[in-house]
Amino acid sequence: MASSPLSVRLPDGGEALLRNLALAALGLGLLPLAAERVSQELLVRLTTPVTTTSKAGARFDGVVTGCARADCIAVLPVGSTIYGFVRQVLPVGFGVRRERASMALEFTGCRLPDGVETSCRSELLSIDNARETVTKGNRIHGILAADHPHSLLSGVWFRPSTALVTRSLSGLNGAGKLLYSGIAPHPVFAGVILITRLAILRLPEPEIYVPAGTDLILLVSGEARERSQEVDPAPLRDSLAVWLAEAPVRVATPEGTTAVDIINFAFRGSDAELALAFLGAGWTTADDLNKRTFARSYRAFTEMRPYPTAPVSPMRYGGRLPDRVFQKSFNTMAKRHHVRLWNVPSPEGPLWLGAATHDVGIAFDWKRLILTHRIDRELDRERDKVLADLSYAGCVTPIATVARPDLARNNAKLSTDGALHFVEAKSCEPPVPHPSGSVKKPSLGKAILRRTILEARHYVFRGNAYYWTFRGLRSQPMQNLYARSRPAATK
Repeated sequence: MASSPLSVRLPDGGEALLRNLALAALGLGLLPLAAERVSQELLVRLTTPVTTTSKAGARFDGVVTGCARADCIAVLPVGSTIYGFVRQVLPVGFGVRRERASMALEFTGCRLPDGVETSCRSELLSIDNARETVTKGNRIHGILAADHPHSLLSGVWFRPSTALVTRSLSGLNGAGKLLYSGIAPHPVFAGVILITRLAILRLPEPEIYVPAGTDLILLVSGEARERSQEVDPAPLRDSLAVWLAEAPVRVATPEGTTAVDIINFAFRGSDAELALAFLGAGWTTADDLNKRTFARSYRAFTEMRPYPTAPVSPMRYGGRLPDRVFQKSFNTMAKRHHVRLWNVPSPEGPLWLGAATHDVGIAFDWKRLILTHRIDRELDRERDKVLADLSYAGCVTPIATVARPDLARNNAKLSTDGALHFVEAKSCEPPVPHPSGSVKKPSLGKAILRRTILEARHYVFRGNAYYWTFRGLRSQPMQNLYARSRPAATK
C-alpha cells in the first residue's frame, strides 16, 4: 500500500495566520541586517551660489568635504553631493517693505561620489563665518544694514524724554547729529555732514550673497557607513609620539599672560609645502599688525564687510612670535578660522606646531581697553576643521592623533580633549580658485534712495532709548529673572 504524505487540517483562517507569522519571523530575521540611521554634522562646500537677487526655484548643490568632528564615521563619504533649490526669496529691494533680506532653502537629495543616489535628510545649521544667521526651516536671515556700529551714535545714548518723539531729522546723519546740534543749527551744515557721511561711511550690503566655495554646516541623517581602512604611510615613531605628547602647549600674550590658545596641531613639511597646503584649502595669510592694517580692520568692522588677510593679535610660544599665520573668513571681520604656527626642532627634524582657534565674535577687552575677538570655547572643533580642510585639499596625509589626557578640560572658558592632530605634507597640485562674484550693485540713484529709506527707518524705530529698553526687557536673561521671581504654581 503506497504511503501518503502527512497532512494536517488547519482550522478556518489558520493558513492566513500561519502566513502572517512566517512573514513576521522573516522580518525579525532581517532586522539585524537593516542599516542604522544616524545624524551627523557635515562640512559642505557650495559649488553654485545662492542669493536674494535671484528668483525662487534656483537650483544649488554642494560637495561634502568632511565631518565637523574628526572622529565621526561620515554618513556621506567625502566627495558626495547634496543638492536642492531655493524655496523662497525675500530681498530688501528699496527697503520699503522690509529691512532685512531672507531666503529659505530646500534640500532634496544626496548623491555618492560614484553618482549613485542615496537616501538622506539635510538641515542647514549655519553658514561658516557668516554675518547672516540661520533659523529653523533652513531659513537664512540677512543683516540690518542700518544697524552698523556707527549707527549707535544716532541718539541711542540720550536719556529718555519727550524730545525724543520730535527729534530733528538731522539725526539721520548719525554722529553728525552731535556736530549739528553743537556747532551751528543751520541746514547747510547738516547737508555737508550728510554728504561726507555718505562718502566716507559705506552702508553694508543688505542683500544675501553666498558664493561658490562657501562652507556650510549641515546636519545630515542617513545610513551609517563603515569607516574606511586607510594604510598609515608613515607610522609615527615612539620617540616622536612621546616628544609631541610632552612638548609645551601654552601660548602667551605679549604681556606674558597665558592665553586660551593651546598647541593642538602639528605639520611635517617644508615652508613651501605648508603654504601650498593651506592656500590649496582656501585659507589665506595674515597681514602684519600696524597702523594701516589696524585702520583697515576698523573700517571692515564698522562697515560689516570682510577683510580676508586681517592681522591677528600677537601671541608667543617659547618666547617667539609665530613664523606663519593662516586664516579663513567669509563676509565679516567678526568671525574667522585661524592658526598660528611655529617652526621648532624635534627628534626627527623640524616640525610646525600650531595653535588653532576660531574667532566667533567681537568683544571689548576692559583690561586693555581695546576691541578683540571672542574665541569658540570648543577648541577641538577648530582643530578638526583644520584637519578636514587640509585633507580635502589633498596636500596632506593624516598621520596620527596624539592623546594628551592631562590637558583635557571642560569649563566655562574652554573645552578640549587635549589631543593633537599630526599630518605630513604630500605632493599636490596648486589650488584652483573658485570663480569670483558678488551681489550685483544697484545704480547710484537706487543705492542712495535705499540707504536713505533704511537709515530713516532705523532712526525712527530703533535709534532711541525706548527701543533698547524694550529689547532689554525681552532678552533671555530678563525673561529668566522674571520667571524666577514669579511664585510657584500650586494645584
